[in-house]
Amino acid sequence: MSILNMSTNLLFNQNFANVFAKPVRYWKLSLRLIQARWTDSWVVAEGARNHNLSRLLFTERRNSLIHLVPSSYRSQGDSTVIHWQKILHTGESFEQNNSTIAIKGNGYYLIYTQVLYQDRTFVMGHVVKRREQRRQNEGETLLRCTQNMPADQPFNTCYSAGIYRLQKGDIIEMVIPRNSANIVMDRDSTFMGLMKV
Repeated sequence: MSILNMSTNLLFNQNFANVFAKPVRYWKLSLRLIQARWTDSWVVAEGARNHNLSRLLFTERRNSLIHLVPSSYRSQGDSTVIHWQKILHTGESFEQNNSTIAIKGNGYYLIYTQVLYQDRTFVMGHVVKRREQRRQNEGETLLRCTQNMPADQPFNTCYSAGIYRLQKGDIIEMVIPRNSANIVMDRDSTFMGLMKV
């Protein structure tokens, strides 16, 4: 939905009904105000009682999110680990370090991952794990994705996503449980992200 359409929808809200009783210049001004305050998150507007546009109240919330693309990958024991590069990061909820993301606040988070495999192994896939910062254990598997690989053209994408309650100090990591996996490094093919919801 475009900003103009969204702004128009807000203007037709019951709170704005009285604005249209005034001359055109008033509702054009209110439309400009809404557009000026529009962010990449969302805007809630409460209405201009008594045609006083100075009483137009806005509340904004910018979601914390991080979107990562691969910078390199390497074998680690029986697994392949991807090192990530941030291309989008807003808010204060995440701290990324090579292959891991540290959670900096309690809450519900959307986690999504996609990997494009170019590998002749019969089945390929990855898991997303959560572990506590203070412990070096295997951690808990949150997401698992597997795909059969075609023998004639060994390309296949594996995508998974879910919403989880995470705690401050949790470490999130995506691991491919296969040594020396071959993946496509393009940013539109292999990526990972989290968003606080």
